[in-house]
Amino acid sequence: MTPNLEALWTVADVARFLSMSRQWVYKHAELGSLPCVRFGASLRFQPSEVRRYVEQRAQRQPARVVPLHRGE
Repeated sequence: MTPNLEALWTVADVARFLSMSRQWVYKHAELGSLPCVRFGASLRFQPSEVRRYVEQRAQRQPARVVPLHRGE
């Protein structure tokens, strides 16, 4: 097995990647739904695991398009 040499992401990196708040990342990491590694009080994330999380969510919950209404 080849080791994953990609640098771990911080909470800020994951928040930026997902376009979510840092609080959202902390909440979902603490709930166990967003995979992370804890180093003392710090959370770190494997980029491949975050990408897998996104793929799994996309498969379970297809995007719903809501039309915009114009105020006429």
